[in-house]
Amino acid sequence: MEIKQGFFDEMKNILPSNEFDDFCSALNTPYKKGLVVNLNKVSESDFLSNVYYEMKKLPYGQSCFLLDNDNKLGGEILHRAGAFYLQEPSAMIPGIVLPIKNSDIVLDVCASPGGKTFQIARRLQGSMLSNEIDFSRAKTLLSNVERLGLNNVVVSNFSSQDLAKYYPNKFDCIIIDAPCSGEGMFRKEDYAREQWSKEYVLQCANMQNEIIRNINQTLKTGGYLVYSTCTFSIEENEMNVAKLVDMGYEIVDIGTIAGESKGVKIDKYNTDLCKRFYFHKAFGEGQFVALLKKTAQTETSHRKERIIEKVGNSYRKLVVDFVCENADEQLQKLIENNLYAKNDAIYYTKNAELLVRDNAVLSYGVKLGNIVKGRFEPCHNLFTAFGNYFNKQIDVNKKDADKYLKGETLASTLDNGWCVVTYLSVVLGGGKIVNGIVKNHYPKGLRK
Repeated sequence: MEIKQGFFDEMKNILPSNEFDDFCSALNTPYKKGLVVNLNKVSESDFLSNVYYEMKKLPYGQSCFLLDNDNKLGGEILHRAGAFYLQEPSAMIPGIVLPIKNSDIVLDVCASPGGKTFQIARRLQGSMLSNEIDFSRAKTLLSNVERLGLNNVVVSNFSSQDLAKYYPNKFDCIIIDAPCSGEGMFRKEDYAREQWSKEYVLQCANMQNEIIRNINQTLKTGGYLVYSTCTFSIEENEMNVAKLVDMGYEIVDIGTIAGESKGVKIDKYNTDLCKRFYFHKAFGEGQFVALLKKTAQTETSHRKERIIEKVGNSYRKLVVDFVCENADEQLQKLIENNLYAKNDAIYYTKNAELLVRDNAVLSYGVKLGNIVKGRFEPCHNLFTAFGNYFNKQIDVNKKDADKYLKGETLASTLDNGWCVVTYLSVVLGGGKIVNGIVKNHYPKGLRK
């Protein structure tokens, strides 16, 4: 698919004249792939000692790597176990530069497929709302949150208007990786080239501005906001940052990042403090990143109160009894006062303030299981998030790991009861041992 001449005309006005030819040449080179290790499940050294694919360490933060070849790793055992996340290298940057503190409450506004949520949640002791307005993409987001075993994330499907209604002045930090015209994906996605036009760029800029104005109401004064896109147009990038400054934000200097270019300077605004990442200089695809601090007070409407209540004593007892029988008492202490129900599904939630009674909340947190005919039936998410607490753990070789992921039974010499199946000590999922046979509880929809 040919790139339209109008795009090149735009880039001539953005790039330094001595870089334009290099940028155009880089457009015809292969796109880059990256990988982030999930340190909540495996140490970097253990991961590197057990994988065959060649990688180079990226200077973007802990456990970020550039893949050296075109290996398709989505079906790898460790990927299915949530030991790593495949992420385009430049897309790693927005989540890394957000200056979170341990107790913060964070919002990821346009979160699917979940890479930025993962990068933030894994270093956050507080809690997080991960939101995606497109329902099918929100389901993909939820699947990745569960696979990665993130235990401090609520997943939702709200519009930006509804986020403003439900969560006024709620968040300490926000990341808006805004839907955009996708110019930075031209090497990777043919459709991005096909759909490009100046009219589409301006349409995206208007949509981004609406998101910004709504989400502004949800950030506390003194809080931080990362605004990012995977496009190059000034209208979608620096001009939106300038609008944030007009709304009471200041642009924060985030220092030097490898492969960066300065933002385009606009009039009185310090938009040159923003970061641009181009094909010919960066490690990955095109990206724009700006960090801002909110300095102004915001007038907001009162929160639309529809808070979820904790589970009743009968449901709570069923869950706690299951945990006491099958897992370390630390897990009981962790979850027993943080249990919430959505119909007959039981969730562990780190921060109930993120819960509202609305069908747009797809997951209240870690889905522990369901109440079925008066008994507690564990869900896969219980094992991915808290599997390391289980008393019975069966570490299998690659052959048996493949069998497990296909839904087959395994043999065990352990006593009867619930267990987790692990590969290289990373939890794959759960099972129930009955007379020497591990009955497979890996979800049918995920099986090979």
